[in-house]
Amino acid sequence: MKSIFDKVKLGDLSLNSRIMRTGLWESQQNDSYSIYDRYDKIASSGVGLISSELFSIYPKDKFIEHSSRMHNPNFMKMAMKISEICHDYDVPILGQVEFIKYNWGIDLDIPVNDLTIEDIRKIQSDIISSAQMLKYAGFDGIQ
Repeated sequence: MKSIFDKVKLGDLSLNSRIMRTGLWESQQNDSYSIYDRYDKIASSGVGLISSELFSIYPKDKFIEHSSRMHNPNFMKMAMKISEICHDYDVPILGQVEFIKYNWGIDLDIPVNDLTIEDIRKIQSDIISSAQMLKYAGFDGIQ
């Protein structure tokens, strides 16, 4: 009989269990744990895969107060440490890349139908750049 604690494959990833820890708005927590303590606790819990908290790709995004900011100069150092912690427990980690509104100058409330082809290509490019940053930081994929 299969168990949630069985080792499984997800594409090229080897998971220690069938349990996936999904991303949250963790940066808004006001607890005594540091972000590194949280990921150490999660990775050591028997989880098979972790999806990180929200990583915002635009500096003026609607949920920036509740996200880790990818444009922050310290982001790469933090991301590398998080992936290292997870990999110390042989747990793959996905970066949850997000934006709520396209960062089009100062206007952040653009209706979807008003986006141009160039806007859409810029969004695609920004997501690809974010994925490359996370790959460099040691993440196993993006969500």
